[in-house]
Amino acid sequence: MTQSSRPSNGLAAFGNWQQAARLLEQSARQNPFVRRQLEKSKMAGSQLTSSDEAWATLPFITKDDLMDDQRLSPPFGLRCTSPVEDVAVVVESSGTTATGKEVHCITREDYAETLRNWGLSLRQMGISASDIVAMTFPVGMSGGGVKHVDAYIGLGAKVLRIANLSTRAKLDALAYYGATVLIGTPFYIDRLGAVAAEAGIDVGALKVRKIVVATQSVTIDWVRSTERKWGAKLHEWYGTSAGLIAFTCEHGMVNEHGERGTLHWNPDFELIEVLGVDSGTWVQGGERGELVGTPLVSSAAPLFRIRTRDEVRFRAPGTCRCGSPWPGIESGTVRRLDGMFKVKGVNVWPSHVEAVLFGLDTIRDYRVRIMIDAQGRETMRMDVLTHPDGLLDGLPAMLTERLRKETGLGFEVSATRDASQWLLETSGEAAKPRRWVDERMK
Repeated sequence: MTQSSRPSNGLAAFGNWQQAARLLEQSARQNPFVRRQLEKSKMAGSQLTSSDEAWATLPFITKDDLMDDQRLSPPFGLRCTSPVEDVAVVVESSGTTATGKEVHCITREDYAETLRNWGLSLRQMGISASDIVAMTFPVGMSGGGVKHVDAYIGLGAKVLRIANLSTRAKLDALAYYGATVLIGTPFYIDRLGAVAAEAGIDVGALKVRKIVVATQSVTIDWVRSTERKWGAKLHEWYGTSAGLIAFTCEHGMVNEHGERGTLHWNPDFELIEVLGVDSGTWVQGGERGELVGTPLVSSAAPLFRIRTRDEVRFRAPGTCRCGSPWPGIESGTVRRLDGMFKVKGVNVWPSHVEAVLFGLDTIRDYRVRIMIDAQGRETMRMDVLTHPDGLLDGLPAMLTERLRKETGLGFEVSATRDASQWLLETSGEAAKPRRWVDERMK
Protein backbone atom coordinates (compact mmCIF):
# COMPACT_ATOMS: atom_id res chain seq x y z
CA MET A 1 0.00 0.00 0.00
CA THR A 2 1.34 3.42 -0.93
CA GLN A 3 1.01 6.49 1.24
CA SER A 4 -1.94 8.62 0.23
CA SER A 5 -2.38 12.13 -1.05
CA ARG A 6 -5.35 14.17 0.15
CA PRO A 7 -8.62 12.54 -1.02
CA SER A 8 -11.91 14.37 -1.41
CA ASN A 9 -13.54 13.29 1.83
CA GLY A 10 -10.67 13.90 4.28
CA LEU A 11 -10.04 12.36 7.68
CA ALA A 12 -13.11 13.97 9.25
CA ALA A 13 -15.21 11.18 7.70
CA PHE A 14 -13.34 8.58 9.77
CA GLY A 15 -13.06 10.18 13.22
CA ASN A 16 -11.60 12.92 15.37
CA TRP A 17 -8.22 13.35 13.72
CA GLN A 18 -7.49 16.54 15.65
CA GLN A 19 -7.62 14.50 18.85
CA ALA A 20 -5.36 11.91 17.21
CA ALA A 21 -2.96 14.67 16.16
CA ARG A 22 -2.71 16.00 19.73
CA LEU A 23 -2.00 12.48 21.00
CA LEU A 24 0.72 12.06 18.35
CA GLU A 25 2.43 15.33 19.26
CA GLN A 26 2.49 14.36 22.92
CA SER A 27 3.72 10.83 22.19
CA ALA A 28 6.45 12.06 19.87
CA ARG A 29 8.00 13.81 22.88
CA GLN A 30 7.55 11.04 25.44
CA ASN A 31 7.44 7.66 23.73
CA PRO A 32 10.59 6.01 22.24
CA PHE A 33 8.55 3.59 20.09
CA VAL A 34 6.60 6.44 18.51
CA ARG A 35 9.78 8.44 17.94
CA ARG A 36 11.31 5.44 16.18
CA GLN A 37 8.24 5.17 13.97
CA LEU A 38 8.44 8.86 13.14
CA GLU A 39 12.05 8.43 12.04
CA LYS A 40 10.66 6.49 9.06
CA SER A 41 9.12 9.76 8.00
CA LYS A 42 11.24 12.81 7.27
CA MET A 43 8.75 15.02 9.10
CA ALA A 44 8.56 15.97 12.77
CA GLY A 45 5.52 15.19 14.89
CA SER A 46 4.20 18.77 14.68
CA GLN A 47 4.46 18.71 10.88
CA LEU A 48 2.55 15.43 10.71
CA THR A 49 -0.31 16.95 12.65
CA SER A 50 -0.55 20.22 10.73
CA SER A 51 -3.25 18.87 8.39
CA ASP A 52 -5.00 15.65 7.52
CA GLU A 53 -2.98 15.59 4.32
CA ALA A 54 0.22 15.59 6.41
CA TRP A 55 -1.25 12.89 8.68
CA ALA A 56 -1.57 10.65 5.62
CA THR A 57 2.23 10.55 5.34
CA LEU A 58 2.59 9.05 8.82
CA PRO A 59 4.12 5.54 8.53
CA PHE A 60 1.88 2.58 9.28
CA ILE A 61 2.43 0.32 12.29
CA THR A 62 2.47 -3.38 11.41
CA LYS A 63 2.38 -6.52 13.49
CA ASP A 64 6.09 -6.99 12.75
CA ASP A 65 6.80 -3.57 14.29
CA LEU A 66 4.98 -4.58 17.47
CA MET A 67 6.68 -7.97 17.70
CA ASP A 68 10.12 -6.40 17.15
CA ASP A 69 9.38 -3.91 19.93
CA GLN A 70 8.41 -6.71 22.33
CA ARG A 71 11.58 -8.64 21.55
CA LEU A 72 13.63 -5.50 22.17
CA SER A 73 12.03 -4.82 25.56
CA PRO A 74 9.84 -7.68 26.82
CA PRO A 75 7.10 -8.13 27.79
CA PHE A 76 5.34 -4.89 26.77
CA GLY A 77 7.93 -3.26 24.52
CA LEU A 78 9.26 0.29 24.60
CA ARG A 79 5.83 1.50 23.52
CA CYS A 80 4.48 0.99 27.07
CA THR A 81 5.69 3.99 29.07
CA SER A 82 3.22 3.87 31.98
CA PRO A 83 4.44 2.67 35.39
CA VAL A 84 3.58 -0.97 35.99
CA GLU A 85 1.37 -0.04 38.96
CA ASP A 86 -0.85 2.03 36.62
CA VAL A 87 -1.44 -0.91 34.22
CA ALA A 88 -4.71 -2.65 35.09
CA VAL A 89 -5.27 -5.02 32.15
CA VAL A 90 -2.93 -6.93 29.84
CA VAL A 91 -4.27 -8.19 26.52
CA GLU A 92 -2.76 -10.63 24.01
CA SER A 93 -3.71 -11.15 20.38
CA SER A 94 -5.00 -14.57 19.37
CA GLY A 95 -1.80 -15.65 17.62
CA THR A 96 -3.71 -17.08 14.65
CA THR A 97 -1.29 -15.45 12.19
CA ALA A 98 1.49 -17.74 13.50
CA THR A 99 3.87 -14.77 13.89
CA GLY A 100 3.52 -14.44 17.66
CA LYS A 101 1.15 -12.72 20.05
CA GLU A 102 0.97 -8.98 20.42
CA VAL A 103 0.88 -7.73 24.02
CA HIS A 104 -1.09 -4.61 24.91
CA CYS A 105 -1.34 -2.93 28.31
CA ILE A 106 -4.18 -0.68 29.49
CA THR A 107 -4.22 1.75 32.42
CA ARG A 108 -7.08 1.84 34.94
CA GLU A 109 -8.32 5.16 33.60
CA ASP A 110 -8.21 4.02 29.99
CA TYR A 111 -9.92 0.73 30.84
CA ALA A 112 -12.74 2.59 32.55
CA GLU A 113 -13.13 4.80 29.45
CA THR A 114 -13.00 1.70 27.24
CA LEU A 115 -15.86 0.08 29.15
CA ARG A 116 -17.83 3.34 28.99
CA ASN A 117 -17.43 3.33 25.21
CA TRP A 118 -18.49 -0.32 25.00
CA GLY A 119 -21.52 0.54 27.11
CA LEU A 120 -22.61 3.20 24.62
CA SER A 121 -22.55 0.65 21.79
CA LEU A 122 -24.25 -2.08 23.81
CA ARG A 123 -27.08 0.29 24.71
CA GLN A 124 -27.47 1.19 21.04
CA MET A 125 -27.95 -2.52 20.34
CA GLY A 126 -30.72 -2.54 22.92
CA ILE A 127 -28.92 -4.41 25.70
CA SER A 128 -29.67 -3.38 29.29
CA ALA A 129 -29.47 -4.38 32.94
CA SER A 130 -32.42 -6.73 32.47
CA ASP A 131 -30.40 -9.03 30.19
CA ILE A 132 -28.74 -12.35 31.02
CA VAL A 133 -25.72 -12.78 28.75
CA ALA A 134 -24.27 -16.20 27.83
CA MET A 135 -20.59 -16.13 26.80
CA THR A 136 -19.58 -19.18 24.73
CA PHE A 137 -15.91 -18.23 24.41
CA PRO A 138 -13.40 -18.14 27.26
CA VAL A 139 -12.32 -15.11 29.22
CA GLY A 140 -8.61 -15.64 28.61
CA MET A 141 -5.79 -13.28 27.67
CA SER A 142 -7.56 -11.94 24.59
CA GLY A 143 -9.23 -8.55 24.90
CA GLY A 144 -12.66 -9.56 23.66
CA GLY A 145 -13.49 -11.94 26.50
CA VAL A 146 -12.66 -9.78 29.51
CA LYS A 147 -14.06 -6.60 27.95
CA HIS A 148 -17.33 -8.34 27.08
CA VAL A 149 -17.73 -9.57 30.64
CA ASP A 150 -16.84 -6.26 32.29
CA ALA A 151 -18.85 -4.13 29.85
CA TYR A 152 -22.02 -6.18 30.27
CA ILE A 153 -21.60 -6.21 34.05
CA GLY A 154 -21.10 -2.44 33.86
CA LEU A 155 -24.58 -2.18 32.34
CA GLY A 156 -25.96 -4.22 35.21
CA ALA A 157 -26.49 -7.33 33.09
CA LYS A 158 -25.77 -10.84 34.40
CA VAL A 159 -23.01 -12.77 32.60
CA LEU A 160 -22.94 -16.58 32.28
CA ARG A 161 -19.34 -17.68 31.66
CA ILE A 162 -20.19 -21.02 30.07
CA ALA A 163 -17.20 -21.53 27.75
CA ASN A 164 -15.86 -24.48 29.72
CA LEU A 165 -19.13 -26.43 29.43
CA SER A 166 -19.86 -28.96 26.70
CA THR A 167 -22.12 -27.81 23.89
CA ARG A 168 -25.02 -29.80 25.35
CA ALA A 169 -24.42 -28.32 28.80
CA LYS A 170 -24.34 -24.84 27.32
CA LEU A 171 -27.84 -25.39 25.92
CA ASP A 172 -28.99 -26.54 29.34
CA ALA A 173 -27.51 -23.38 30.89
CA LEU A 174 -29.28 -21.17 28.33
CA ALA A 175 -32.59 -22.75 29.30
CA TYR A 176 -32.00 -22.94 33.07
CA TYR A 177 -30.90 -19.33 33.52
CA GLY A 178 -33.19 -17.91 30.82
CA ALA A 179 -30.34 -16.29 28.86
CA THR A 180 -31.53 -13.41 26.68
CA VAL A 181 -28.24 -12.59 24.90
CA LEU A 182 -25.95 -15.19 23.31
CA ILE A 183 -22.35 -14.38 22.28
CA GLY A 184 -20.24 -16.57 19.96
CA THR A 185 -18.84 -17.10 16.50
CA PRO A 186 -21.27 -17.73 13.64
CA PHE A 187 -19.81 -21.19 13.23
CA TYR A 188 -20.46 -22.04 16.87
CA ILE A 189 -23.99 -20.64 16.79
CA ASP A 190 -24.61 -23.18 14.01
CA ARG A 191 -23.02 -25.90 16.13
CA LEU A 192 -25.30 -25.09 19.05
CA GLY A 193 -28.26 -25.36 16.70
CA ALA A 194 -27.07 -28.72 15.36
CA VAL A 195 -26.55 -30.19 18.84
CA ALA A 196 -29.93 -28.83 19.91
CA ALA A 197 -31.65 -30.48 16.94
CA GLU A 198 -29.96 -33.80 17.74
CA ALA A 199 -31.19 -33.53 21.34
CA GLY A 200 -34.72 -32.54 20.30
CA ILE A 201 -34.38 -29.01 21.69
CA ASP A 202 -36.19 -26.16 19.94
CA VAL A 203 -33.81 -23.19 20.26
CA GLY A 204 -36.64 -20.91 19.20
CA ALA A 205 -38.38 -21.77 22.47
CA LEU A 206 -35.47 -20.43 24.52
CA LYS A 207 -35.51 -16.84 25.79
CA VAL A 208 -32.57 -15.67 23.64
CA ARG A 209 -33.61 -12.42 21.96
CA LYS A 210 -30.23 -11.18 20.69
CA ILE A 211 -27.23 -13.08 19.28
CA VAL A 212 -23.92 -11.19 19.03
CA VAL A 213 -21.28 -12.68 16.69
CA ALA A 214 -17.86 -11.90 15.23
CA THR A 215 -14.87 -13.29 13.24
CA GLN A 216 -16.59 -14.56 10.06
CA SER A 217 -18.04 -13.24 6.83
CA VAL A 218 -21.64 -14.42 6.48
CA THR A 219 -24.43 -14.19 3.94
CA ILE A 220 -27.69 -12.32 4.38
CA ASP A 221 -29.51 -15.65 4.08
CA TRP A 222 -27.45 -17.05 6.97
CA VAL A 223 -28.48 -14.10 9.14
CA ARG A 224 -32.13 -14.42 8.20
CA SER A 225 -32.27 -18.21 8.66
CA THR A 226 -30.47 -17.99 12.03
CA GLU A 227 -32.86 -15.28 13.22
CA ARG A 228 -35.85 -17.42 12.23
CA LYS A 229 -34.45 -20.53 13.95
CA TRP A 230 -33.61 -18.79 17.23
CA GLY A 231 -36.32 -16.15 17.21
CA ALA A 232 -33.58 -13.61 17.94
CA LYS A 233 -32.02 -10.53 16.35
CA LEU A 234 -28.46 -10.98 14.99
CA HIS A 235 -25.84 -8.38 15.89
CA GLU A 236 -22.10 -8.20 15.18
CA TRP A 237 -19.03 -6.69 16.77
CA TYR A 238 -15.59 -6.06 15.31
CA GLY A 239 -12.52 -5.84 17.53
CA THR A 240 -8.74 -6.01 17.56
CA SER A 241 -6.26 -6.72 20.35
CA ALA A 242 -5.04 -3.11 20.09
CA GLY A 243 -8.46 -1.91 21.22
CA LEU A 244 -10.24 -0.95 17.99
CA ILE A 245 -13.94 -1.77 18.29
CA ALA A 246 -17.20 -1.40 16.34
CA PHE A 247 -20.74 -2.65 16.96
CA THR A 248 -23.95 -2.84 14.98
CA CYS A 249 -26.77 -0.53 16.05
CA GLU A 250 -30.39 -1.45 16.80
CA HIS A 251 -30.90 -2.47 13.15
CA GLY A 252 -28.53 -5.43 13.60
CA MET A 253 -26.67 -7.31 10.88
CA VAL A 254 -29.58 -7.11 8.41
CA ASN A 255 -32.30 -4.49 8.69
CA GLU A 256 -36.03 -4.82 8.04
CA HIS A 257 -35.46 -3.85 4.39
CA GLY A 258 -33.10 -6.78 3.83
CA GLU A 259 -30.00 -4.53 3.74
CA ARG A 260 -26.76 -5.27 5.56
CA GLY A 261 -26.33 -3.29 8.75
CA THR A 262 -23.47 -1.04 9.87
CA LEU A 263 -20.77 -1.64 12.49
CA HIS A 264 -20.38 1.84 14.01
CA TRP A 265 -17.34 3.18 15.85
CA ASN A 266 -17.17 6.15 18.21
CA PRO A 267 -15.04 8.81 16.44
CA ASP A 268 -13.93 10.25 19.80
CA PHE A 269 -12.65 6.84 20.94
CA GLU A 270 -10.80 5.81 17.80
CA LEU A 271 -9.78 7.08 14.39
CA ILE A 272 -10.39 4.33 11.84
CA GLU A 273 -9.29 4.96 8.28
CA VAL A 274 -10.30 2.78 5.33
CA LEU A 275 -7.65 2.89 2.61
CA GLY A 276 -7.88 1.49 -0.90
CA VAL A 277 -5.80 -1.69 -1.05
CA ASP A 278 -4.15 -0.69 -4.31
CA SER A 279 -4.38 3.12 -4.17
CA GLY A 280 -3.58 3.72 -0.49
CA THR A 281 -6.01 6.68 -0.50
CA TRP A 282 -9.01 7.14 1.77
CA VAL A 283 -12.05 5.50 0.21
CA GLN A 284 -15.48 7.01 -0.26
CA GLY A 285 -18.68 5.64 1.29
CA GLY A 286 -19.59 2.25 -0.16
CA GLU A 287 -16.03 1.43 -1.24
CA ARG A 288 -13.84 -1.35 0.12
CA GLY A 289 -10.36 -1.02 1.56
CA GLU A 290 -8.03 -1.99 4.38
CA LEU A 291 -8.96 -0.89 7.89
CA VAL A 292 -6.20 1.14 9.56
CA GLY A 293 -6.81 2.25 13.14
CA THR A 294 -5.58 4.68 15.78
CA PRO A 295 -6.93 4.17 19.33
CA LEU A 296 -7.53 7.55 20.95
CA VAL A 297 -7.76 6.19 24.51
CA SER A 298 -4.36 4.55 24.89
CA SER A 299 -2.15 6.51 27.29
CA ALA A 300 -0.10 3.45 28.37
CA ALA A 301 1.09 2.56 24.88
CA PRO A 302 -0.18 4.89 22.14
CA LEU A 303 -0.21 3.48 18.61
CA PHE A 304 -0.92 5.26 15.34
CA ARG A 305 -2.20 3.99 11.99
CA ILE A 306 -2.14 0.28 12.83
CA ARG A 307 -2.57 -1.93 9.76
CA THR A 308 -5.15 -4.60 10.59
CA ARG A 309 -4.99 -6.52 7.29
CA ASP A 310 -8.81 -6.58 7.38
CA GLU A 311 -10.65 -5.62 4.21
CA VAL A 312 -13.94 -3.81 4.89
CA ARG A 313 -16.61 -1.71 3.16
CA PHE A 314 -16.77 1.84 4.53
CA ARG A 315 -20.07 3.40 5.60
CA ALA A 316 -19.95 7.19 5.83
CA PRO A 317 -21.41 9.01 8.87
CA GLY A 318 -25.18 9.49 8.70
CA THR A 319 -25.77 6.84 6.01
CA CYS A 320 -27.11 4.13 8.35
CA ARG A 321 -30.89 4.00 8.73
CA CYS A 322 -30.41 4.60 12.46
CA GLY A 323 -29.22 8.13 11.61
CA SER A 324 -26.08 7.87 13.74
CA PRO A 325 -23.35 10.44 13.02
CA TRP A 326 -20.79 7.74 13.80
CA PRO A 327 -18.98 6.24 10.79
CA GLY A 328 -18.82 2.50 10.28
CA ILE A 329 -18.23 -0.54 8.11
CA GLU A 330 -20.64 -2.94 6.46
CA SER A 331 -21.73 -5.81 8.67
CA GLY A 332 -20.99 -9.41 7.74
CA THR A 333 -18.41 -8.69 5.05
CA VAL A 334 -15.07 -8.22 6.88
CA ARG A 335 -12.40 -10.30 5.11
CA ARG A 336 -8.74 -10.98 5.83
CA LEU A 337 -6.08 -9.69 3.43
CA ASP A 338 -3.34 -11.94 4.80
CA GLY A 339 -3.26 -15.70 5.29
CA MET A 340 -2.07 -16.24 1.74
CA PHE A 341 -1.22 -19.78 0.59
CA LYS A 342 1.11 -20.61 -2.27
CA VAL A 343 -0.15 -23.57 -4.33
CA LYS A 344 1.57 -24.72 -7.52
CA GLY A 345 3.57 -21.50 -7.37
CA VAL A 346 0.41 -19.36 -7.35
CA ASN A 347 -0.62 -17.09 -4.47
CA VAL A 348 -4.11 -17.95 -3.19
CA TRP A 349 -5.87 -15.46 -0.91
CA PRO A 350 -8.78 -16.78 1.18
CA SER A 351 -10.45 -13.37 0.94
CA HIS A 352 -10.64 -13.72 -2.86
CA VAL A 353 -12.14 -17.19 -2.53
CA GLU A 354 -14.69 -15.97 0.04
CA ALA A 355 -15.70 -13.12 -2.26
CA VAL A 356 -16.73 -15.76 -4.83
CA LEU A 357 -18.46 -18.06 -2.34
CA PHE A 358 -20.31 -15.53 -0.23
CA GLY A 359 -21.36 -13.62 -3.31
CA LEU A 360 -23.82 -16.51 -3.68
CA ASP A 361 -26.67 -16.52 -1.17
CA THR A 362 -26.81 -20.31 -1.29
CA ILE A 363 -23.42 -20.80 0.44
CA ARG A 364 -23.53 -21.23 4.21
CA ASP A 365 -19.94 -22.26 4.96
CA TYR A 366 -16.91 -23.94 3.42
CA ARG A 367 -13.65 -25.72 4.16
CA VAL A 368 -10.50 -26.09 2.09
CA ARG A 369 -7.81 -28.74 2.51
CA ILE A 370 -4.51 -28.26 0.66
CA MET A 371 -3.02 -31.71 0.10
CA ILE A 372 -0.49 -33.79 -1.77
CA ASP A 373 -2.18 -36.58 -3.72
CA ALA A 374 -0.86 -40.09 -4.39
CA GLN A 375 1.00 -38.82 -7.46
CA GLY A 376 2.73 -36.09 -5.42
CA ARG A 377 0.63 -33.29 -6.90
CA GLU A 378 -0.67 -30.33 -4.92
CA THR A 379 -4.48 -30.37 -4.77
CA MET A 380 -7.13 -28.21 -3.12
CA ARG A 381 -10.29 -29.93 -1.95
CA MET A 382 -13.21 -27.71 -1.04
CA ASP A 383 -16.27 -28.85 0.89
CA VAL A 384 -19.20 -26.45 0.65
CA LEU A 385 -22.21 -26.35 2.97
CA THR A 386 -25.34 -24.77 1.47
CA HIS A 387 -28.50 -23.57 3.10
CA PRO A 388 -31.20 -26.26 3.51
CA ASP A 389 -33.00 -25.11 0.37
CA GLY A 390 -29.78 -24.28 -1.49
CA LEU A 391 -29.32 -25.41 -5.05
CA LEU A 392 -26.92 -28.36 -5.40
CA ASP A 393 -27.30 -29.37 -9.04
CA GLY A 394 -24.39 -27.97 -11.00
CA LEU A 395 -23.03 -26.04 -7.98
CA PRO A 396 -19.62 -27.82 -7.77
CA ALA A 397 -18.97 -27.35 -11.49
CA MET A 398 -20.04 -23.71 -11.37
CA LEU A 399 -17.84 -22.99 -8.36
CA THR A 400 -14.88 -24.78 -9.92
CA GLU A 401 -15.16 -22.58 -12.99
CA ARG A 402 -15.55 -19.32 -11.03
CA LEU A 403 -12.70 -20.15 -8.66
CA ARG A 404 -10.41 -21.00 -11.57
CA LYS A 405 -11.14 -17.61 -13.11
CA GLU A 406 -10.52 -15.84 -9.79
CA THR A 407 -7.42 -17.74 -8.64
CA GLY A 408 -6.06 -19.45 -11.75
CA LEU A 409 -6.19 -22.80 -9.93
CA GLY A 410 -8.47 -25.81 -9.92
CA PHE A 411 -10.46 -26.81 -6.83
CA GLU A 412 -12.05 -30.21 -6.26
CA VAL A 413 -15.46 -29.07 -5.01
CA SER A 414 -18.14 -31.08 -3.24
CA ALA A 415 -21.37 -29.66 -1.82
CA THR A 416 -23.90 -30.76 0.78
CA ARG A 417 -27.03 -29.46 2.50
CA ASP A 418 -26.58 -31.76 5.50
CA ALA A 419 -25.19 -29.61 8.32
CA SER A 420 -25.56 -32.18 11.10
CA GLN A 421 -22.32 -34.12 10.79
CA TRP A 422 -20.43 -31.09 9.47
CA LEU A 423 -21.19 -29.06 12.58
CA LEU A 424 -21.09 -31.89 15.11
CA GLU A 425 -17.53 -32.71 14.09
CA THR A 426 -16.44 -29.13 14.79
CA SER A 427 -14.74 -28.30 18.09
CA GLY A 428 -12.98 -25.24 19.49
CA GLU A 429 -16.11 -23.15 19.80
CA ALA A 430 -14.23 -20.13 21.08
CA ALA A 431 -11.61 -20.04 18.36
CA LYS A 432 -11.72 -18.40 14.99
CA PRO A 433 -12.86 -21.07 12.52
CA ARG A 434 -10.12 -22.84 10.60
CA ARG A 435 -11.60 -22.91 7.15
CA TRP A 436 -8.21 -23.50 5.50
CA VAL A 437 -6.01 -26.43 6.51
CA ASP A 438 -2.61 -27.01 4.84
CA GLU A 439 -1.82 -30.73 5.06
CA ARG A 440 1.16 -30.75 2.69
CA MET A 441 3.74 -31.03 5.47
CA LYS A 442 2.16 -34.33 6.52
